[in-house]
Amino acid sequence: MRNYHGILWDAGDIPYNKLNDVLDIILKDVAYIYVKGAEKKQWLSDIIRGSNTIINLENLGCPSLKNIEITSCHYHEYRKSNLIYHCAHENAKQLKCWMEKKSQMQNLSIGRSLELYYQLEERIEDMRPQEIAYSTKEFILKFASTKIDRI
Repeated sequence: MRNYHGILWDAGDIPYNKLNDVLDIILKDVAYIYVKGAEKKQWLSDIIRGSNTIINLENLGCPSLKNIEITSCHYHEYRKSNLIYHCAHENAKQLKCWMEKKSQMQNLSIGRSLELYYQLEERIEDMRPQEIAYSTKEFILKFASTKIDRI
């Protein structure tokens, strides 16, 4: 397995046997966790104990990290000459920027989702997939058994 982020496998201060405890503390007030990739989503789902919703950014149309401009990381200046190296911290910052841009572009979809939620009641069929994605969990669950299969 390649070391994509340039972090040594044994680097860090938290042993894996303490990871669940640390994640419980960090994620206690977090409703949504965003990850990049189905494998990472499954891994995290297997280790967290909370009721957090884990969202794979790829399902929201996130491009490959290769297609997102990554600036050099001031923590890893010594690796600047290695063009293949990617910093996990910089990747996270760039993914956050991508999400913010996407959110700004989709504000109309979010607004329309909320409008449809309150106006359409049982007309989920009239909503686009992006609008359903931005709807409340309660709204989606209300129609899950009767309507979702028809969409």
